[in-house]
Amino acid sequence: MLPYDKWLEVVGVYEEQQKHKKQLEIELGKAKEQSKKLAEEQKKYRAQEKVLRTQFKQKMQLERNRIKKTENRLKEKESLLKKKLENKYAKQQTTLRKRFERDKKSALGKIKAQGIKIGSEQEKAKTAKLKKLLDDLKTKQAASEFKLKQQFQREQDTLRKRFERDKQIELKRVRSEAIAKGIAKQKARTDKVTSLMDKIRKDRDEANERVKQLEEMIKKGTTPQLEGFDFEKLFSDQLKKKFPNDDIKSTGKKGDVIQTVKVETKTVGKIIYECKKTRDFKNQYIDQIIRDKAKVIVNYGVIVTWASKENKQGFWIEKDIFIVHPYGVLDIASFLRETLVQVFTLNITKSEFATKGKALLDFMQSEDFRNRIQDSINKSREAYEVLRKEVKTHVNTWKKRTKIYDSIHKNTGIIQGTVRHVLLHGKIPEKLPEETVFPALPIAIEKINSNENK
Repeated sequence: MLPYDKWLEVVGVYEEQQKHKKQLEIELGKAKEQSKKLAEEQKKYRAQEKVLRTQFKQKMQLERNRIKKTENRLKEKESLLKKKLENKYAKQQTTLRKRFERDKKSALGKIKAQGIKIGSEQEKAKTAKLKKLLDDLKTKQAASEFKLKQQFQREQDTLRKRFERDKQIELKRVRSEAIAKGIAKQKARTDKVTSLMDKIRKDRDEANERVKQLEEMIKKGTTPQLEGFDFEKLFSDQLKKKFPNDDIKSTGKKGDVIQTVKVETKTVGKIIYECKKTRDFKNQYIDQIIRDKAKVIVNYGVIVTWASKENKQGFWIEKDIFIVHPYGVLDIASFLRETLVQVFTLNITKSEFATKGKALLDFMQSEDFRNRIQDSINKSREAYEVLRKEVKTHVNTWKKRTKIYDSIHKNTGIIQGTVRHVLLHGKIPEKLPEETVFPALPIAIEKINSNENK
């Protein structure tokens, strides 16, 4: 059984754990609520984003219609300009033909007026001259028409280029105005929604990660304060106080403590403890302590950790190595030390102990032993809850504490009695030893109740 002052030092660590555990549960609830709200907001913003996208598509369709109307208007303008050029070209051709006909008629009139007689040499010369003049007029007419046609083509090409340039400028202006007036505004809204969605996703991911961390901390039964706590030093101090005649030393290797059990001044055995402040339990811890156990030559190896392995937690035995939660380690230490002391006291030889040790190990691996150790661990936790209420309800609290201590005392007494029976007879007793009576408190509770009522 743990003395009251040592018990307070053990539950003092648990007090911090319980306080932080409640805080973690509050934070876990808040984180889950926040995650739920973020999911609702995300759904809301998705709906808004859908509406904005629909509005954006509608605005884009309106702008496309507007651009199409502009293109149709420019095509109509192009058609009018082309028709105007064609009319101008037709008028110029008509003017040239009229001028040619007029010059032709004039030349023929002169021939007729002079009374040219066909057949005479002189008249033939004049006729040839006039014919040549007519051919020159035709050539000049053709050259003028070709020149006019080239000019019309150049003007048409220039008009077409100017039209295309004006068309592109107009379309660019229309698009720029559309972007400036509607699309830019719509894009800003979309960017805002996207930014909000990204923030919601980030907050949701952080909340989910926080929830996982909180659930992991609650599952492991540990806190950041406990993980940073120098448990090795506290445990070493507790062993020194509980067993002042033993030699308790740290090996210099982080987390290792060796207890040399002594009866008077004679060494009767050794126990090595390795403290593991980790979230997850690894099989290499067992292999490591087995190597250290053989190297230092000790009787028992104990791993002190609050980590669990699969469905095992609190206390279990694997490869003859004891794995125990910090709240139950002092009970295991008392049990192992008592075993070594009784082996020495009963003068049991190594060969006898090898035979009876198997039965003893079977008892330690039994469901009853494991349940009692686990019960001590649980009672350690429960003791803190009782102590915490002591300020308001003294008498009821003392009654509960007395029952708890009585239960732990009975567990320890039964274990010690069973160990003694195994070492003496080499087998587990069919009937467990009788429970020892827990020492009465120095002050009667009934008397305190009476004074309290007064």
